[in-house]
Amino acid sequence: YFAEWEKQASTIQDPDLKEAANERRTRLAKAIEDVSAAMAAARAEIAPFVTKIQDVQTYLSNDLTPAGIESVEGKSKEVSKGAKSIGDELDDVVEALEEHAPEFKTAKPPPPPAK
Repeated sequence: YFAEWEKQASTIQDPDLKEAANERRTRLAKAIEDVSAAMAAARAEIAPFVTKIQDVQTYLSNDLTPAGIESVEGKSKEVSKGAKSIGDELDDVVEALEEHAPEFKTAKPPPPPAK
């Protein structure tokens, strides 16, 4: 997208418009980079978290006795901490999205005049 934008912007003759196009493209690229970075942090925690949950579920599906449940207490606490950590990371993603959403908002025509 940005490569095509740059290619098309290079054909603009007016220096002010060309500069505006470059500045706008740079701001949008930065916005996408910020959101992507926040997502990468969350994504890095999600895969091991899901694996751990699946392992606990498999373990308990084979041993749902009081002793079996007690034996996964430590892993359950790890899963709980992991869920909170992922929630915090996703909060960062939401913040990044909210911060940069105006950059991507499309223009809407004004409402028609009242009759």
